[in-house]
Amino acid sequence: MDLTLQNESPRARVPPRVLAALGAGTLLFLVGDVGLRQHQTLVHAWANLGWTLVSFLAAWKCLRTARRTPHRSRARAWRWFGAGCTLWFVGMLAWSYFELALEEFTPFPAISELGFQGMVLPFVMGFYEYGRDERDTAIGLKLVGDYGVMFASMIMSTAILYYVPARADVSVWYVVCALGYPVLHFSALSFALVTYWQREWRENGRVLGWLIAATAVHTLVTTLYAHSLLTHSYEAGHDLDVLWVVGFAFVIAAAHLEDELPAGATPPRLREGSVWDALVPSAMLGVVVVITYVYRAQWSPELVPVFLGGGLLLVASLAVRTLGYQAYERDLREKSRGQERELMQAQKMQALGTLAGGIAHDFNNLLSGMLGGVGLLRRMPELGPRGQSYVDLMEQSMLRAAELAKRLRALSRAPSGARVAFRPRDLASRVAVLIERGASGARDVRIELDEDALGYFLGDVGVLEQGLLNLALNAQHATTTDGVITIGVALRHESGGTGRVAGDYLVLFVRDDGCGIPEEMHTRVFEPFFTTRSPEEGTGLGLAMVHAAAADHGGFVHLESAPGEGTLVEMWVPAEPASESMVPVEEQRAALPVGRGRVLVVDDRDGPLLAAKAVLEACGYDVELAWSGRAALSIVARESVDLVLTDAVMPGMGGRELFERLREAHFDGPVILMSGHHEEVIDTQGFACTLEKPVAAHVLAAAVYEALGAARQSAAAG
Repeated sequence: MDLTLQNESPRARVPPRVLAALGAGTLLFLVGDVGLRQHQTLVHAWANLGWTLVSFLAAWKCLRTARRTPHRSRARAWRWFGAGCTLWFVGMLAWSYFELALEEFTPFPAISELGFQGMVLPFVMGFYEYGRDERDTAIGLKLVGDYGVMFASMIMSTAILYYVPARADVSVWYVVCALGYPVLHFSALSFALVTYWQREWRENGRVLGWLIAATAVHTLVTTLYAHSLLTHSYEAGHDLDVLWVVGFAFVIAAAHLEDELPAGATPPRLREGSVWDALVPSAMLGVVVVITYVYRAQWSPELVPVFLGGGLLLVASLAVRTLGYQAYERDLREKSRGQERELMQAQKMQALGTLAGGIAHDFNNLLSGMLGGVGLLRRMPELGPRGQSYVDLMEQSMLRAAELAKRLRALSRAPSGARVAFRPRDLASRVAVLIERGASGARDVRIELDEDALGYFLGDVGVLEQGLLNLALNAQHATTTDGVITIGVALRHESGGTGRVAGDYLVLFVRDDGCGIPEEMHTRVFEPFFTTRSPEEGTGLGLAMVHAAAADHGGFVHLESAPGEGTLVEMWVPAEPASESMVPVEEQRAALPVGRGRVLVVDDRDGPLLAAKAVLEACGYDVELAWSGRAALSIVARESVDLVLTDAVMPGMGGRELFERLREAHFDGPVILMSGHHEEVIDTQGFACTLEKPVAAHVLAAAVYEALGAARQSAAAG
């Protein structure tokens, strides 16, 4: 049921002009920073200007990308990245105020540290959101535990490394603020790497690579900056200055690469297991143990609160991580069971559909003869009004039988009609009108339209409209006379996290406030012939047709219902936008067109043959009959024929093979193919048109008339 049909698209990359601009800007900053080192005031102003400008550009680009990204989770991620860059930009404004406005050396720690160190948490949230599925709540809990483990480990490791040496001549608060830089940035970098390992990245994996590179550069420069703070060796014009610019340039490049990704870019999938991921807690604890042992001479009683707090945070984070992992495993088991149920349901539907399609094939052959005869009978003036009423009754019964055959054919899941342009709101409006006219009582029928779904889309209009009508009829039966039925369309995005094909989907839905469906029936309601109503009230094919219609388009059906709480059924079909110029022309019933020419009708059944002969002779054509492909070839070889009308499936030689043999025999006239079942038609290339049995008299006459007319025009032009 989940079918992916995607064209190969060129690999997305950062536009060369963007890379050139970022490289030139970084080089310009470096040249100015080195060239002005002899002038303290100028180098401070130059560095502050460069850092402020690049952080502002990074924040602006991230927020702009967030607005342009169609994926909700990734849009939230880019908002978080933008928030982090904005905090750094605000910190730079405070820093510049001290150095440029007050003309004094910026004290440490200062209010600017809130922005510089505060950028880390938004970046962690950005890595958490990027690529996350809306339903990945369990893995989200595990990621929180991962970050807690890393943060606690970095606190204890950094404290034993730097606290005692730095504490010799500065305050505790000074040391804590200085060490906050490596602790926060190293934990963010570790979290980003774990996030990368936990998923199988596709196109957007390179975007994450740029972001991880930016975090790595910032981790390096802030660690060196913290060391220079503790040794009182930092001054503007230092070799570290350009690294901050490089880090933000990487963020800007990542945002541009995100913009270049195709709209239907495949989202990442969670890995079911990873050695690196399993070793995260052990590796972090090992780092703490080794560093503590190697630098045991630097132990101080002042570190007891640090290790106590870090240890408690580590224990709590391990507990959260374990709970998240257990919940994640439960989700995996549930998804696996759900996929098994879907597979069994799909196999059952396929078997029933094959059986139903075979029955419909024979049924259509019988109906073709009946409808053809009735179409001619109603044009006999000697019948009179009473006879015409009998003919009308016969035709109505046959059309109902044809509709039943059409429903049976729909269960075969073979491709049905051609995809044409349509407006979903028109489908909803037509179905609403039908329900309002046919509903007994004062049911309130409402239409709900999503603004994004008001344009034109491609699809099999007949199948989709019939499916939506079936949903609305079910809602009508389920509601009381004062109930509410909502028929609507929407455009939604499927992330692919449940094994379905990712992308944008057109959703046709019906919601009611009726009696609801018990949970144990949720899977059975889509089975053919399953119904909770009496045989006189329903055939049990309605929801089965809905299921088949969605599957035919490569989509799926979503059901939400509970006893007493109403029902919501949604048909999700891949959204294929179409231009307004592709709007189909409605087929109109017209009188039988009169033509001339010799037509050869080929079928192995008497009913369709004789019915077609009667209809075409009534239209003025000379008609020859053949009961097999070989007989048809023999007739064409010895007689002049203008058009061949053939069935798709016949013993010995089918319609496709007959067409090829006719062309080999240099017959260049039009050939029309008739099909009683979708699976019969494998390749229709070269045929003038394809007719679906049972064929009404006016449809058959119009098809032959148009095919011969087109052939004569082509011959005249040639």
